Amino acid sequence: MNGPEPSLDIGCGRLSPLRWSGLCVVYRYDHYSYVPVIEDKPYLMNLVTVTTAGEWEYRGKKMRGTVFPGTTVVGNRNEHFGCHHVPGPDTNLIVALRADALDDDEPALFGKEILDVDVRPLVHAAIGNVLISDFESAVFEMFDGLVRYSEGAKTRPHGYVRMQRVKRFIEAHAFETTSLREMAGCVNISPFTLLRRFKEHTGQTPGKYISSLRLARAKQLLADRRLSIREVGERVGINDQQYFSRWFHKAAGTSPSSFRNARA
Repeated sequence: MNGPEPSLDIGCGRLSPLRWSGLCVVYRYDHYSYVPVIEDKPYLMNLVTVTTAGEWEYRGKKMRGTVFPGTTVVGNRNEHFGCHHVPGPDTNLIVALRADALDDDEPALFGKEILDVDVRPLVHAAIGNVLISDFESAVFEMFDGLVRYSEGAKTRPHGYVRMQRVKRFIEAHAFETTSLREMAGCVNISPFTLLRRFKEHTGQTPGKYISSLRLARAKQLLADRRLSIREVGERVGINDQQYFSRWFHKAAGTSPSSFRNARA
């Protein structure tokens, strides 16, 4: 965890962070007794709201309903919602994926609805993970499971959110030596299953995706003439200069030196 996560005032209550990472965060939500009703407010992130005590009324433009402990409200970033809190305390856990946890051009994760699915044990288990990577994986797996219960499942293939987690893992480690087993381990599936599902979802293998990230970064670095070809290769995770040159030529259709000179 990099520094403290700030609390958020969302008008009708306060979100206090319990656990967080670069991709997701779990908040405890406590509503303000003096603000019982919010009619129209946007979600800040893709999120899952789990009521742990009390009850409240969810008000969306297309649906509304009473939320009790053991039910789950799902919402997509920038969608609008309202809420009405009845007298008495109610507390909720909110699990949110940050804006950059999913691809920017992807359609909404969920339908706008209340799901009769109790994920309280999953949320508490996620919070309890010692390693950040395990915490993130548990959150992404929970979201992936809820997508299948939601109306959003009509447009989402099985395993979609898990593969988004793998993409973020690859992006974080693309310039290091990372094995297929490590990639698969971040979402608790076998390497073979990872290969099959990742290609189904992205149209390319994990290795091809890593190569595309390295190529894009190498092209950026080659613009800096203070860096040698060897240093450029090392910074994208390829320590053998000859191999880097052969790899770059195959991927870009020209040598690193020619690519650099053409942009002089």
